[in-house]
Amino acid sequence: MATIKGTSANNSLTGTTSDDFLYGFEGNDTLDGGAGKDLMDGGSGNDVYYVDNQGDSIVETSQLASEIDKVYSSITWSLSAAGNENIERLALTGTSAIDGTGNALDNLIDGNSAANNVYGMAGDDILNGNSGDDTLVGGTGNDTLNGGSGNDTLNGADPASASDESDTLTGGTGNDTYVVDSAEDVIVETSTLSTEIDTVQSSTSWVLGSNLENLRLNGTQSSFGVGNELDNAITGNSANNVLSGAAGADQLTGAAGNDTLNGGLGNDALSGGEGNDLLDGGSGNDVMEGGLGNDTYIVDSLSDSVLEDGTTTTEIDTVIVKGNINWQLGLNVENLTLYGSLAINGTGNERNNLIIGSSGNNLLSGALGNDTLNGGRGQDTLDGGAGNDTYVVDDIGDTLIETATSSSEIDTVISSLDWTLNTTAQANIENLTLSGDALTATGNAKANRLTGNSSDNTLSGLAGNDRLDGGAGSDLLIGGAGNDTYVVDDAGDVIDESSTSTSEIDTVESSITWTLGTNLEKLTLTGSTAISGYGNQLANTLTGNTGNNRLSGQLGNDTLDGGSGNDTLDGGAGTDRMIGGAGNDTYYLDTLNDVVVETGTAKTEIDTVKIALSYTLGSNLENLVLMGSAAINGTGNALDNTLTGNSAANILTGGDGSDRLDGGRGNDTLQGGLGNDTYVVDSTSDTLIETAQSTNTDPIVVSKTTPVTAEIDTVEAWLDWTLGTNLENLTLMGTDMLEGRGNELANVITGNAADNLLFGMGGNDRLIGGGGADVMDGGSGNDTYVVDSIGDVVTETNSSSLEVDTIESAISWTLSEANVENLTLTGSTGISGYGNALSNTIVGNTGANLLGGLGGNDILQGLAGNDTLNGGAGNDTLGGDAGKDVLNGGDGTDFMEGGDDNDVLNGGKGIDTMNGGKGADLYIVDSTNDTVTETIVSTLVSELDTVESTITYTLTGNVENLTLKGSLNINGTGNDLNNTIIGNSLNNNLDGRSGADLLQGGDGNDTLMGGDGKDILTGGNGNDLFNFDALSEMSLTNTTWDVITDFVRGSDKIDLSTLDADTASTATNEAFTSVIDSATAFTTAGQLKVTSGVLYGNTDADSTAEFAIALTGITSLSTGDFVL
Repeated sequence: MATIKGTSANNSLTGTTSDDFLYGFEGNDTLDGGAGKDLMDGGSGNDVYYVDNQGDSIVETSQLASEIDKVYSSITWSLSAAGNENIERLALTGTSAIDGTGNALDNLIDGNSAANNVYGMAGDDILNGNSGDDTLVGGTGNDTLNGGSGNDTLNGADPASASDESDTLTGGTGNDTYVVDSAEDVIVETSTLSTEIDTVQSSTSWVLGSNLENLRLNGTQSSFGVGNELDNAITGNSANNVLSGAAGADQLTGAAGNDTLNGGLGNDALSGGEGNDLLDGGSGNDVMEGGLGNDTYIVDSLSDSVLEDGTTTTEIDTVIVKGNINWQLGLNVENLTLYGSLAINGTGNERNNLIIGSSGNNLLSGALGNDTLNGGRGQDTLDGGAGNDTYVVDDIGDTLIETATSSSEIDTVISSLDWTLNTTAQANIENLTLSGDALTATGNAKANRLTGNSSDNTLSGLAGNDRLDGGAGSDLLIGGAGNDTYVVDDAGDVIDESSTSTSEIDTVESSITWTLGTNLEKLTLTGSTAISGYGNQLANTLTGNTGNNRLSGQLGNDTLDGGSGNDTLDGGAGTDRMIGGAGNDTYYLDTLNDVVVETGTAKTEIDTVKIALSYTLGSNLENLVLMGSAAINGTGNALDNTLTGNSAANILTGGDGSDRLDGGRGNDTLQGGLGNDTYVVDSTSDTLIETAQSTNTDPIVVSKTTPVTAEIDTVEAWLDWTLGTNLENLTLMGTDMLEGRGNELANVITGNAADNLLFGMGGNDRLIGGGGADVMDGGSGNDTYVVDSIGDVVTETNSSSLEVDTIESAISWTLSEANVENLTLTGSTGISGYGNALSNTIVGNTGANLLGGLGGNDILQGLAGNDTLNGGAGNDTLGGDAGKDVLNGGDGTDFMEGGDDNDVLNGGKGIDTMNGGKGADLYIVDSTNDTVTETIVSTLVSELDTVESTITYTLTGNVENLTLKGSLNINGTGNDLNNTIIGNSLNNNLDGRSGADLLQGGDGNDTLMGGDGKDILTGGNGNDLFNFDALSEMSLTNTTWDVITDFVRGSDKIDLSTLDADTASTATNEAFTSVIDSATAFTTAGQLKVTSGVLYGNTDADSTAEFAIALTGITSLSTGDFVL
């Protein structure tokens, strides 16, 4: 291995065949390592390096812009490699196909005679491919690419971050490809050989320069591509492109997207591809193929060819003729438009064509299919051919030819001027529609459909079964002979039907209220608006729409069909047939020969017949109203009927069903029949017949001892009334002060808003006074009184213990009435209810009630609301139910249940049983015989129960807290829960037992014993004693030891006398002997010491304690602080 060093002069250094080190130092040096893996360092200056081995490496550290370094390489080489970053130029040598790559500097890279791949990378680079089929990629920067000879690919495209940079690409000879992405890029193609095909690939819009044949648009943006004078092949991308061939025989391909292709000069081939494309071949004999989509072709020569292979019916393709040529549509093309003012012709094909003429005089032929022919301006001849064709005319000189006579073909004329179909050439055209300002339309002998516009039109059907629809405006419709149909929508429309032939049936379809004129038989209402229809003297058929219609047949034997909606049908004179359809329909009859057809069986549909004759309801009819002033009768059916009389004396018979019978004025006889019937009376002469329910057809007489309870019949009275046999309920109507009396049945008697007198008589009655100050007397039976005014008076004279009477009150009420046992509050207002000396049941409402039982063994039920229940004297039962209730038992042996929420239960005097239920309940006890039962087990703070006791008390199960009250020395004992026990102001013994308890002595000289668990002991004022009687209940850890919070030396004491201070001794219950210093270790049993506020005791003579008690604020104790 040799090391070869230059001088500061310009050196030429050549290595050996081995691996060499070459150092040029200063000067413009030339370094050639030769064979082997050589390291070359040119130093400063314009240096030249020769490399021929992949193991060669170059170190060029000089970054001076004035220095230009160059590498000659016979192998693939990259100036981006380490050590090459400061080298500007690269030349590929030899004849092998090798590659060269630049760096971030402005590089000059030359290829050799073979096919090279040359990459400029960053910087403004010059890339020369020279001979060979080279690929030159400029990278970022404003690059110049010279392909040289050969079929080269020149790519000046930059990354997106540098797409506005300008590259120059020079191809030279050969079939070169240029890749550009900016309008600032420049392509130089100097070769004019016709055998060379050069291509530009562009991701932006591009116009081909000189000597370039082909263009392909890349990317996804909508771009345009323009050719030159050569024969170009231009291809679009997937977006919407505009491709122009200019001169030459060009081939334009649109690919996907909605493209516009213009061939320009020459005989061009255009292919639209997918999308809705516009293809214009320009001058020359062009071939155009649209592909998929709705394509448009522009032709100007009979030599142009349109190829459309799309056969789907959803594609609509169009040919536009721009030239003095006649055109016939080829396969799969639907529409044809003649452009300009030339008198040229257009012919369709087998499809449904739209053919539009020019402004000249055109001949348009539809051929097969359902075609639309629009001649446009000019005097055109339109021949639809076979199919349902439409002709659009706008010139009086237009000529229509329709030779097809098939009855299955329906042809239509749309005219912007007055038009008649009554010509020989138009004898086979059926329909005519006016457009624009046209006023008059005339049909022919066929069944025409004539349609007006928004003007006031005159439509004449002539012979045939015509349909005339004037549209908006006040139209004159003249049907002529035949069964014609008139469509009206304006009150100004006029129908002229002069034919009196009885064989013709003419119909009006109306979206407004309409009355049939002369010689018109049928009327059909359209839409959904509530409109009316009226007939004439003929036998009419009137049909309603989906709205609420009124149909009146007038004279003649008419048929009325209401359709859906709540319709009113009045046949008028004649024998009429009325069909209500769905909805609540009303029928007016004037003869018993009229027929009502009601098929709706839905219970929600209520149909009514109104008639001035005696009548019996047919099937599916619910109501009957007698009209006029004659004494006529009405009979129901098996449905729940409402029968209403007139002002005369009527007989109304309900039949089966729960019927309502209202005789109206007059002395009426009302017989409900089976079912729960309602009778409306307004005269003392009205007669009600209500027989007992029976399986026989003959009525039976029912005595007081055999009441029928299956049916409940009601009388609504507008005067004083007493219920007759088999009638249960009575309701007083109107605003007059009335008297209502029941019978021996269980009646419901309801007053009106005035001051009523209500008498229940026999039976278990319900008396509802209603508004006003009412007097209610239930009579015998278990009666219920409903009161709502302080002026209401309840009279209950029956004192039988077998009868239980109740008052339901929406106001505060006291059972001052003798012989009434129960009271129920109604509504949701917070009102009060009080009993009497009887044993009452008093029930509150959903508000906050105050209930008082007073004397007697009462039952009080609060229901919802925060209620207060006072049992009073007697053995009472109190139930709070929901709400925060206060239950006071009073005297006697009481039973109380709080129910939900936080309740207060105070048994009062006597032996009481209290059950709080859910919630945090408070029990107040004053007797050792009181029982607290708490069945709800909960650890929630919101459900902790408390007993307040004026006697010595031990907590029962599931009750957590105890507070001693009063002024006696009493004691309190907990249970196995975590209790809070609070003493009163005197001397108390408090025992927590199991659980982590909180004991508070309060005033007085109290004794506190925590028991098992971590207990918190607070003695309060006084000389208190803290008693610890079992080592098994004491602990050594701060999480379980007991805590004395307020120990006062000199007054309070800790009682350890029941503990055995020496558990190893055979003697029993030895006392503790001393309190040692906190720093001194235990040495013998019976020693105590205080360390960091904790009292420790030793009972087995070792050095460790056996129990501990925390004392808040205490740092030392003496034997005087203990009972040892």
